[in-house]
Amino acid sequence: FPVTIAIKNDIQGLAKRISIIENPYVNVRDYAKGDGVNLDDDAIMAAQDVAISKGIPLRFLKGNYLCRPGKVVFKSKVRIMGEPDARLFTRSTSIYNIAFPVESGATDVSIEGCMFDQSEDAILTPVKDKGCHLIHAGNFKNFKFRNNNLKGYGITQFLIQPWDGWGDYIEVVGNKSVITRRMNTYYDCSAYNIDALDGLVENNSAVCVPSPGINDYKMETGFEIHMPKGIVRGNIASNYRDWE
Repeated sequence: FPVTIAIKNDIQGLAKRISIIENPYVNVRDYAKGDGVNLDDDAIMAAQDVAISKGIPLRFLKGNYLCRPGKVVFKSKVRIMGEPDARLFTRSTSIYNIAFPVESGATDVSIEGCMFDQSEDAILTPVKDKGCHLIHAGNFKNFKFRNNNLKGYGITQFLIQPWDGWGDYIEVVGNKSVITRRMNTYYDCSAYNIDALDGLVENNSAVCVPSPGINDYKMETGFEIHMPKGIVRGNIASNYRDWE
């Protein structure tokens, strides 16, 4: 009997290892349409749960994934991998909200190679002390955000802020931000606003450009970083009033 049990367990373990080799990631297109028309946020959340449970990445293939603001929440242990032209975007954003939040208290979150786009929110008009954030995380441990593209109208695109606790360790590397201004009013806003205890912020870019007819389009800062420890280097901002 012990021999039979051992053989059975070994076969089960081998089958699991073969499954991981054959399927090194969860394909989000097995759940979401990515056609830019149908809502994909519920499907993305379902795919994320499967990827986390299997301990493998969630891969976004080329596509346009329409999401309601705040409905795709990145959870602990998720590893997002995007292909070129994998675009997550929102419509009908309210004056103040977060498009793609990281779950409060999350650990070991990695997002790489995606585009996050709020540019289709044509009704969005920022007002003083209000804004719309593409990415927000607080009270996390080990959050990595690498080689992503951020697009939008006059918003703080990447916000790491201690609303519910200081972040522990963060890596923000190789990301590109483009903000298209739609108003002739100075607006207190940054492309990257990062509060964390430790981390690496390196080789990111922030560009602010005007819409047609907009003259006073410069916003406050490309990078506003408060980090007691860690490394900040190689970041470039264009057409911002400060920290260029």
